[in-house]
Amino acid sequence: MSIIDIKTPELRQQLNFLVLNWNSPEILTSDVLPEDAPQKHWWEFWKLDSNQKNSIQNIFRYMLEGLDDFVKILFKKYGSPTDHQDEIISAISSLYDNVVVLPFWLKPLSSKFKEYFMLIIPICIAFLDSKYKGINL
Repeated sequence: MSIIDIKTPELRQQLNFLVLNWNSPEILTSDVLPEDAPQKHWWEFWKLDSNQKNSIQNIFRYMLEGLDDFVKILFKKYGSPTDHQDEIISAISSLYDNVVVLPFWLKPLSSKFKEYFMLIIPICIAFLDSKYKGINL
């Protein structure tokens, strides 16, 4: 799946905006840890503070907010995003490739992590579709 699979221009524009926004240094203003923060080992990636840009919480929050944006765009344009689920999955896949950076020692497992993450996306799309039905966006 690639950005070429995304046929809706608004969806492609939002994807580009999210990627550029993530790569900008102003995404989080509190990237600096306090001086008295406990030292973390290089292998303790799950212990990153939530105020750091690359923490697991911030990455997945950003990804789910992007998914919500994609569903809203297709809901406004077509009425039901489930008909265009492949476009949303392509957009989230591209966003995942641009946002998620794993430590070098987890690189061999990166395809499995993405595969497991992408398994929940259709469920999230169905949930967001039911959430926005009957609501005037």
